[in-house]
Amino acid sequence: MAGHSRPVREPSVAGMFYPSDPGELGATVDGLLERAHSRLEPGRELKAIACPHAGYAYSGPTAAEAFACLKGTDFSTVVLVGPDHYIGFEGIAVYSSGAFKTPLGEAEVDEELARVLLDTGAGMRDAPEAHRREHSLEVQIPFIQRALPRARIVPILMGFRSRTNVELLANALSRALDNPKVLLLASTDLSHYHPRDVARKLDGRFTELVRAFAPTSLWDALRAGEVEACGGDSVVSVMLGAGLAGAEASQILRYEDSGESTGDTQSVVGYLSAAFFRGMPPRKVEFEAHARMLGPAEADALLHLAYESARSSPGAPAPVLELRALTDALRAPGRAFVTLRRGRDLRGCIGTLDGSRPLWEAVSWAARAAAHQDPRFEPVDPEEMPGLTVEVSVLSEPRPVSNPEDVVAGRHGVILTEGHRRGLLLPQLAEELGWDRETLLSQGCLKAGLPPDAWRQGAAIEVFEAQVFQAGPGTLAVNGGS
Repeated sequence: MAGHSRPVREPSVAGMFYPSDPGELGATVDGLLERAHSRLEPGRELKAIACPHAGYAYSGPTAAEAFACLKGTDFSTVVLVGPDHYIGFEGIAVYSSGAFKTPLGEAEVDEELARVLLDTGAGMRDAPEAHRREHSLEVQIPFIQRALPRARIVPILMGFRSRTNVELLANALSRALDNPKVLLLASTDLSHYHPRDVARKLDGRFTELVRAFAPTSLWDALRAGEVEACGGDSVVSVMLGAGLAGAEASQILRYEDSGESTGDTQSVVGYLSAAFFRGMPPRKVEFEAHARMLGPAEADALLHLAYESARSSPGAPAPVLELRALTDALRAPGRAFVTLRRGRDLRGCIGTLDGSRPLWEAVSWAARAAAHQDPRFEPVDPEEMPGLTVEVSVLSEPRPVSNPEDVVAGRHGVILTEGHRRGLLLPQLAEELGWDRETLLSQGCLKAGLPPDAWRQGAAIEVFEAQVFQAGPGTLAVNGGS
């Protein structure tokens, strides 16, 4: 159309964060990529990466490890998510049309996908002005231009910290991943200007939560000040969005701090690169063949759901925060027990073997019942919850055994039944208390109100296995508000 001007965002930090000369910039990026060694293992479907955004002299080698994972891929669009450093604004700012220019040329915006993302919620807005000075996304683009020369981009900046922003963007990003040729990129640096020993403690916790693919725990740690990252919300949103789209694990590609390049270890900035993917590595210990092992992100979701359910009132709706991270396995019918402890003292333990409700709902119900309906204890006050250990046991389907010698203490939970009497013991009890098979079976009989040797006299025996997830006091508490 005559008179139509195509918006092009000019480079803001060329010559400062990276070379402004095209030849020098191309050689710099190519050299960093050639020296990077990261690769994803076969069978893993890459969904997202996380990269630092400092000057290439400082964080370039760390960033290159993430972009090295793109070799041989055919991603057509990269959705970049980063923090605003300069102006401050509410909501989420999308650059929806035109291109981002670097000395290597123009990176075209995927305008169709940008429009899809803008249509997902009121907090998403077309705001090219928010991007004018911001470097957190700009520094990623020369790497994209070299690693994926035909890829388009959708630049997104996050405003003031808000759980609403994180959840809104995570859902939008998961929709973007409906196209398998879309890749998410989270831009973040870690702690700033601490002595190296302090920085590595803070950054070690951040890295641990990324490695565990625990986005909600990472959000909580950011809110509590336990970790630092100028793009922490970006990482959480990308992890949640990738998780909704099927990602289930992560790989730490590189960590270092600015002292590696400056020699100054008294005031450093931390840098991390990571990959998020679908496709779990082989496990050393397999659940029984009919049950699927849950991954770290699923465990994280269930623990937070159990915590929030236990601290909520019995008549309240089930908490929904973690339901945004539901996977097929969490939606599938399941059996679960939730155990609450103060120190070594039991505070409540109830579960269900029904198997007719979704696993997430079974965990939510069991947690609330453990807190409020265990007849052995007074109801748990919500203020107690930060001081309690929360344990979620996801059970396989019980199966009968005819020979007691088939019971393996420490591996099997048991159900002893005779008439209307029934006793259940979770498998971790035998390990915690040092029980052998005979003790386990005898204790199961006592739990059912039967003589301790009833298992020798014809009481029915069923066994099951459990994946057990546990979080100690204070690790699941969420600071309220947005």
